Amino acid sequence: MINSDSINQGLVHKRFEFKSAEDGSVYIIDADGNQHIASALWLRERSTAEDMQSRFNHQRLVDPWTLSTDLALEKRVIANDGRRISLTFSDGHHCTLTIDDLRDDFDSDDGLPSVIGWTGDLPLPRATWKAISSTDAAFMEALQTFLRFGFLLITDVPCQNGMVLEVGNRFGCVRETNFGRYFDVRTTDNPNDQAYTALALGAHTDCNYRDQIPGIQLLHCLVNHATGGESTLVDGLAVSQALKVADPMAYELLTKVMVRFRFKDANTSFLSRHPLIEHDAEGVFTSIHFSPRTDFVPLLEAGKLKAFYEARRKLAQMLDSPAFEIKFRLNAEDLIIFDNHRILHGRGAFDSHGERHLQGCYIDKDGPASLFRVLQDRYSNVAEEIEK
Repeated sequence: MINSDSINQGLVHKRFEFKSAEDGSVYIIDADGNQHIASALWLRERSTAEDMQSRFNHQRLVDPWTLSTDLALEKRVIANDGRRISLTFSDGHHCTLTIDDLRDDFDSDDGLPSVIGWTGDLPLPRATWKAISSTDAAFMEALQTFLRFGFLLITDVPCQNGMVLEVGNRFGCVRETNFGRYFDVRTTDNPNDQAYTALALGAHTDCNYRDQIPGIQLLHCLVNHATGGESTLVDGLAVSQALKVADPMAYELLTKVMVRFRFKDANTSFLSRHPLIEHDAEGVFTSIHFSPRTDFVPLLEAGKLKAFYEARRKLAQMLDSPAFEIKFRLNAEDLIIFDNHRILHGRGAFDSHGERHLQGCYIDKDGPASLFRVLQDRYSNVAEEIEK
């Protein structure tokens, strides 16, 4: 049974409504009070009528490009609360739309919790496996925390071989890689990756040498009797934002230069190119790619190459700063899940004579977001009743 506190914490409530102008046009008022004129064609292609949209899968039954660009509204009736509108179009089509049908078009967060950048003083977000595996309320709260901060420590996860896959499947779809569906992290002879040694690993992101970089990583501690080996996490979002403020030119250079990443062993040879920092068309951070063991800087013009090396050094020094780093020990039954496109992870060196055994896997980036929206939709009506 999901409780009201968890609903109110997990759901993002924004007031949207329909309005009609004196000339008969329809406009939508978004959560910030902005007005958006909605054209007849734009409304028509969003019709949820049975001849336009499947009630089973919510996919369109017609191609929207076949609709006339000269469509007009013949009639519109808006409900008193502004949340429902009945429309009749010049082609004879009639439909009723709710404001919830159109909410996603105006929600810059895509219905998700706002992302929060963090520094080294952030208390470690925690959840218990028993709670998130058994109740929607606890799982929704865990998803919200993960989506905000980019990581979550899950405790009391049974020390069973392959248990990391069960947790991974709870949060999304497991992504198989060249390391398998899941992999063991422990010291080995002739390792094909530095992770399988007792050496310290600085802050890094995984698999930058893949064209489709795994989005989320899970690491489950089965045994940790080793001295040392503390785990570290750094928020690439927070560091990138800080670098952008401190040295805009360095930040810009790191978003422009395509760096080659390479991984080779007896059975694989991956190569891909990415900038160290990526942002979208509006300048909003999307990902960081940092792995000093596998990157190769292109041979740029001498002045630009020197500037790039200096910019990369600044980024590396910030990533290595205690001001941005969370340090903790993974003990048996602990599992850390983190966004591999945002959160950099590492560890200190440890005594290889003490047993240390982790198992890991990757899942698709969009799994937690999808699950959060499912729970949000499932309980939104309950939340609205609570708010009344």
